[in-house]
Amino acid sequence: MLSFLLGRLLGMRNVPTVVLSQVNFTAIPEHLLFLLTAAGWQDKHYVGMVDWQGDFIEVMFPHYILDESETRLGVGSVSPMNRRMRLMSVSDLVALAQWTDLLVFDYILFNNDRLVRNLYLAQTNSTKYFHEPVKNVRRSGTNNGLWYTNNGDELIASFSWLAGIAPARGDVDYSIMKTIHEDLLRTTCLFRRETVLHIEKLYAQRSAADIIFKELREKEPHGKSLPPLPRDLDFGAVLQKRIDDVYLHFQRCRQAADLVMSQIKDTSSLVVKKDKRVKKNTHENL
Repeated sequence: MLSFLLGRLLGMRNVPTVVLSQVNFTAIPEHLLFLLTAAGWQDKHYVGMVDWQGDFIEVMFPHYILDESETRLGVGSVSPMNRRMRLMSVSDLVALAQWTDLLVFDYILFNNDRLVRNLYLAQTNSTKYFHEPVKNVRRSGTNNGLWYTNNGDELIASFSWLAGIAPARGDVDYSIMKTIHEDLLRTTCLFRRETVLHIEKLYAQRSAADIIFKELREKEPHGKSLPPLPRDLDFGAVLQKRIDDVYLHFQRCRQAADLVMSQIKDTSSLVVKKDKRVKKNTHENL
């Protein structure tokens, strides 16, 4: 539920809608009750109901991000300043922007069960995971849009580890996963304008968690019935720190782009002395 609300706060409409519901066995036909009990549901407990999308297609790890993250290049290798990016088709750029949205979303949530999972397993197990479908990402068969599914996995456990109040769950190394998140974000400087604007707003407001919990209380009828977060977890502080990291990366991208643009302008000003038309055409192509 918190992940869904964060997605809405970031303007991401490809996070499936989640609503809360209270299980009521008396309203379920007796011959169907075994399905609920087999799934571990209990009477009067609360569950999250996720909008069903029935035309999903598995997706592979995006090669344009994979190539860059493998080589550990510097800030903004995946950016409009990269010649390879400038040669991409519009449809490929649209697809890429959806993947970079996912990098931002998963970085903030410290979600280790999607792109980072493939990279982690490739580093610690086998490189075959570079070439396997990405878990919890699906492509719509209707419009080719990406959907980010199963977003609640280990959110509280991940934030508790980031806050230093709990160990990692299972036998995974969260330190390696944290580094992978940072590497993925650092290689990317191509983002949807709306995502950048939302991050800038949340950075300035300093109240992302308050906004999310206000939405939960006021717009979700069962929001007040959810169990409290761990008492020693400062959820708001961890969330704001992750948002701040993304904002600061955006600023580094702007600085890198400004530097490249100034170099291009300096070069074009030398050419214009020979032909003023060149300067006009160069400017129009940037």
